[in-house]
Amino acid sequence: MTRRASKWYAVRCAFRRTGPNEERITLWHAADLGAAIALVEAEASEYAEATGVTYLGLAQAYEIGEEQPGPGTEVFSLLRDSAPPPVNVPAATCSSTRTSDSSSSGPATTTPGTTATVPTPVPEAARTGQLDSQPAASSR
Repeated sequence: MTRRASKWYAVRCAFRRTGPNEERITLWHAADLGAAIALVEAEASEYAEATGVTYLGLAQAYEIGEEQPGPGTEVFSLLRDSAPPPVNVPAATCSSTRTSDSSSSGPATTTPGTTATVPTPVPEAARTGQLDSQPAASSR
């Protein structure tokens, strides 16, 4: 049995909170995409419980590769087929928009520099379109 080399993954997760929703990108060292997602979902649940937010079941993984990330390493990239809706946000604040990704029915695989959206159960708030964030009143 040959042992696979571990790779670095950046994983984006979405959380509902009072006020603007939160998106976190965390860095993981794992054997494969499935292992990275398993690690991040466990951490996302702990984070949600500790901070009083709700994990929305969105986990998008970006394979960085086998080399340890350093200064200037691209840790996440998301390509859109359509332009995001316009957001009227003052320059001193930060806001994000919801994306809609379609997933293939095949197994989730990535190559360095690609993003994979892994479908997870979606809470009712996400299915009813209540995820749209409003511009933040102040920066964090």
